[in-house]
Parts: sequence; C-alpha cells; structure tokens
Amino acid sequence: MKKYITSLIIMLPMVGLQGLFAQESAIDKYFAKYRDNSQFTVVHIAPKMFELMAEITKENEDDFSDVLSNLRGLKILAADSIKDGMALFNDASEKLVKKSFEELMYIHKENETELRFYVQEKNKKIRELLLLVGEPNEFVMISFVGDIDLKKIGKLSKSLDINGFNHLDQLNNE
Repeated sequence: MKKYITSLIIMLPMVGLQGLFAQESAIDKYFAKYRDNSQFTVVHIAPKMFELMAEITKENEDDFSDVLSNLRGLKILAADSIKDGMALFNDASEKLVKKSFEELMYIHKENETELRFYVQEKNKKIRELLLLVGEPNEFVMISFVGDIDLKKIGKLSKSLDINGFNHLDQLNNE
C-alpha cells in the first residue's frame, strides 16, 4: 500500500504539469481554427528564431537585438480579399480579448477600418501585445509574446515589410 501511495505522490505533479502544458491559449485556438483555410495567411515565429535573430543583430550592433531577445513568439493571421473582414474583427474582439486583455488604443475610421491594440500584463510588464485590424475586405491579427517595450516594437515595425505591421507605427503616435 505504501508503495502505491508513494507512486501516486510522484505521479500527481507530473499529471498536473502535463495538463498545464497541454492547455492552449484562446489566441492559439483562434489561429488553429484558420490555419488550414486557404483564405488566410498564418505565420508563427518561434522563440528560437528570435534568439537567432537577436544574435545576428547583436553582431551588427543593431538596435533591434534588445527587442528581439525579449520576444518569445509572434503570430500573424491575415486575410485580404475576403467577404467580411469586419465580422472576423468583431468575432476576434469578442472571443479573445474580453477575459484577459486590456484595451490600449482604438482607432475607428467610419465604414473603413477598425484598429485595436490590446495588452496583457503581468507584474506591471506587458507580456502580450495583440493587434486587431478589420476592414470590409481584410482582417489582420498580430500577437507578440514576451517582455514588450511598445516604443521598440513600433520602431521594429518600420523596418519590416509584413502585412499588418504598418499599423504598429500607431503605437509611436500615442
């Protein structure tokens, strides 16, 4: 009996940890929902890529080394030439942000564009930055995960030519 109790005590933390690692965030599930849809472009940049990019930029004494070394993930979900980008925007806004994100900034251009920035903080540090863009025929969602400095992310956006990144420059205007 003692042998079984000891085994159980050893196994419980493993089972609990396995459950933690198996959980997906709402954003991960949202990306997975559209991953195989041909109307969407899905990009996921893993932490290792940021480590490698930080090393490369460090060697060139580039200002972006610090930004890149603090990022642990980047996900982009984009669709253009779709029927109703605003419906996707509203769906993402309702499903993803109400529970765990705080709105940082909102831009509305009548009948044209909705743009929202959300942040998720932990210990007064931004851990995730979420950008949602909705237009009549376009939808973009960008999720940055890591230790995020908004000014540096806005600066990074200017140097990269990626669909949706042009909206990150709005952060520098605040």
